[in-house]
Amino acid sequence: DGWGGPGYTLRDEINRLRYRRGAVGMALAGADTGGSQFFITLSPQPHLDGGYTVFGRVVAGEEVLARLVQGDRIVRVRELGPGAPGLQ
Repeated sequence: DGWGGPGYTLRDEINRLRYRRGAVGMALAGADTGGSQFFITLSPQPHLDGGYTVFGRVVAGEEVLARLVQGDRIVRVRELGPGAPGLQ
């Protein structure tokens, strides 16, 4: 429902990555309140740059983004590492 959390918070780790289409960012309720919620941008969102941590990017299956709806479940995530294409 978008209101749950893990019972702990993470310190913000703001970086220079930009919120382009397919960016994966940490949802926040204020400074240093990250936890288990994240979002995927469907279009560029420059107003988020420098305020929310970008910690990933959709690098395959981008055509699926337009079909995502509230309640969809993530069934698989694959970590590619810091040098993966598309993360810069």
